[in-house]
Amino acid sequence: MSFVSSPTFGARVPYASLGDVALSSVTADDIKRLQQQINRYTMDGGAPVELRVGTAPIAVSGELDANAATRALWIMQLRAGKAALAWDDVASKQLVDEAMKAWGDPVAFVRQNMARVTQILKLFGDKMGVPAAKGLPIGLTPTMIAGGLTAVALLVIFRGGKR
Repeated sequence: MSFVSSPTFGARVPYASLGDVALSSVTADDIKRLQQQINRYTMDGGAPVELRVGTAPIAVSGELDANAATRALWIMQLRAGKAALAWDDVASKQLVDEAMKAWGDPVAFVRQNMARVTQILKLFGDKMGVPAAKGLPIGLTPTMIAGGLTAVALLVIFRGGKR
């Protein structure tokens, strides 16, 4: 379990329950995917009023700032609260608790839990009918796209149009 010091409360807050990720393993593309998901929850992204975390989208820059982390945490907490009210289960209540603890340092929490937070935002948006994120789908990287296109091109070349 790791701890992150909270500059706001001076406390050490554990963030391991959503899954620790080495800070160096978070790439600019990971952050961009998160930012694309956050932008779904804006007026410009087409989110319903009750799910909006802003009117204008944030810049998809690959840099995680406090604005993006706070919006991601807000959406995650909204989802957790809706789930806890609907199902009254332990897992949903734990997610609410984790989101509440994360307010001490949203950037550290989101960075440490990047994949999970991005997935929560994606699945919640899909479930609530929020229009899809613009940009690359989660898990699909430019390298994967290039590899797929190369494979198709080689198949066409070596098959020579044979049926």
